[in-house]
Amino acid sequence: MKGYKIFDTNWKCLRKQYTCPGEFEENCKPIVCKQGMHFCETLSDCLIYKYCSYSSLLGKIAEVESYGDAVVYNDGITTKISTNKLRIVRELSLEEVAEIIESELVSQNPPKRYWILLSLYWGLADPSTTTVFDVDVIDELIRKFGRNKEVTVNGTY
Repeated sequence: MKGYKIFDTNWKCLRKQYTCPGEFEENCKPIVCKQGMHFCETLSDCLIYKYCSYSSLLGKIAEVESYGDAVVYNDGITTKISTNKLRIVRELSLEEVAEIIESELVSQNPPKRYWILLSLYWGLADPSTTTVFDVDVIDELIRKFGRNKEVTVNGTY
C-alpha cells in the first residue's frame, strides 16, 4: 500500500527518527491513532490531518509504502493507515507537492475539496513565512475548484 507521510525538518515524526530512503519496523499490531507508523493514501489527507502547518510544509514530505501489516481507517472524508513496516521511498519537492495537491483536488468531491482548501488556508496563517502555497496559488485553486463562502482570502473563516 502506497501513500504519503509528513516529517519535521530532521525526518522525525512523533519522536521517532526516520531516514530517506529507509525501512522501519515496529513489533506491534497496527491500530490507527494508537500504535504503528501512520501515513495517508493521498497527500491531501496528510495536509488535512496536519492542518498544512508551516512546520509541515517546511519539513519533509515523502512517498512511503507499507510492506507489512496495515490497517486502514476511513472517516468518510479522509483515510489514514497504520502499519508495522514502513518504507520511505523518496522526498518530494514543494513543487511536486503543489502539483499533487492540485491533481488530487480535481478528483475530490466538494466537501473534501473544502477541507483541503481550508487546511491550506490554516497553513497560511503566518504571513511572515512563505512557501510554494502562497495566497495567489490558493486563490487560483479556489477559482478552479469552487469556494465555500465562509472561507476568505485572508485565511479566516
